[in-house]
Amino acid sequence: MKAKTTKLCLLFILLCSLPVFYSCSDEADAFYLYEYWEVMFDPEPPISETSLSITGGTKLGIKGGVAPYTAEIADGQIATAYVDENNDIQISSIKLGSTSLMVKDADGRIIKIGLKVVNGKQSFSVNSVEARITELQSMVKSMTANLNFPNVPILQRVSPHETLARFLIG
Repeated sequence: MKAKTTKLCLLFILLCSLPVFYSCSDEADAFYLYEYWEVMFDPEPPISETSLSITGGTKLGIKGGVAPYTAEIADGQIATAYVDENNDIQISSIKLGSTSLMVKDADGRIIKIGLKVVNGKQSFSVNSVEARITELQSMVKSMTANLNFPNVPILQRVSPHETLARFLIG
């Protein structure tokens, strides 16, 4: 009876510890770089190449691995890189060209991705648009002079801004 109880206890301990070993193993195996976006995904997709503008830089995140990390650019004349206090990789461009970025963790695992410095990644946004229409009053007068509707004088009494507003609103 004692042997059976001992076997059951050992089996119970083994079964309870198996998920702990499994989850630690998966987390340590994940080691890749990802780009920061305005909308982040969960999990972030790994990248194999990135590009940055000649006039700026970029920031890459590190997923998995064991800190501390080191970052090295193959051709230091094209760009520079370092790992900041948040374990993100900060890359600054120097001149146009292609090279590679190598990131190494404390266990000696290495990630190597392509890096391109290009003329520019530019995006523009428009906050507001302003327009001024001139000579609207004379256009309205000439249009209404050719029409013989009884309500034409109402149109002539409306300011150019109100006419434009009525036209735009429908």
